[in-house]
Amino acid sequence: MREEEELKSELRSEVSYLELLKIAKKRGLQREPRSQERIIDWLLQDGLTWREYELNYNPYIALKLRICKFFGIKKGWKIMDIGCGSGGTSATAASLVGSGGKVLAIDKSEEEIRRCNNYIRKVRFEEIIETKVANIFDLQLEGDHFDIVLLLYSPQFLGYFGDLREVLLRIRKWTARVGIADHVPVPGKHDESIYILYNWLNNDVARLSAGDKTDRLFHPEEIRNALSTTGWDIVRERRFKVSKKNVWPEWAMKDNIERLSRQIETLKDPVHKEILSSRLQTIEKLTQKQLMPKPTSMFAALAEAR
Repeated sequence: MREEEELKSELRSEVSYLELLKIAKKRGLQREPRSQERIIDWLLQDGLTWREYELNYNPYIALKLRICKFFGIKKGWKIMDIGCGSGGTSATAASLVGSGGKVLAIDKSEEEIRRCNNYIRKVRFEEIIETKVANIFDLQLEGDHFDIVLLLYSPQFLGYFGDLREVLLRIRKWTARVGIADHVPVPGKHDESIYILYNWLNNDVARLSAGDKTDRLFHPEEIRNALSTTGWDIVRERRFKVSKKNVWPEWAMKDNIERLSRQIETLKDPVHKEILSSRLQTIEKLTQKQLMPKPTSMFAALAEAR
């Protein structure tokens, strides 16, 4: 019952009336209800599950599914997902490998692994996905072999080119195939430049307030270079378009701006404060004009060990 209420809440907040109606008609709805709530009730009565919603109608997961299919994941494969976060990539991979496959989801954050476990239960992939709290630089897996190791959205959290190379060297002992994908740090349009500006600001505030190293997006040429110099040959690569639905809704962006404002206020250096506050004000003014950030395209590459 609780999961049904959570799904109902998700549909209310994330899916428009017209999108809900389109989903319902695909499932056989004949008469058009006059409210969003009635469509949601009909969908749940018709058996819409969290798994079906996530894999078929959540645009964020749909993009992950397209990228994982591009990597050529097959039924029965054993997969490692590095930097699994809340579990979207792991669940996507699980849907492709099926009951005969396995996914090992790894993240260094206990909080992220808790979120991942909750998500796995929602989408009913507990039998396929195993989670593990571990830093990839310290991970020990004796004798394990994986059909592919995924680095999807995780390169940006490494921060340094040397760390990316080290990860690519380490995983060679566990796999002969790697799928790597992340946002391109070059905007093509104005709203994409807001996304890049926000990411720079978010990373700089984290570095200065928490003492963490700055995360960053790697340029495709850097990824190609890291793969080539660590013994991998790119089999194929592709750019994926990303929609505005793959980023924060307006309410979430407002929360992000308020959070960054509080963090900037805690900084001791007045120069840092002034620079970061100015950048935050620019982002705030742009979003107030309904110029919401749009993610840049995704660069994905499938590579095999030489």
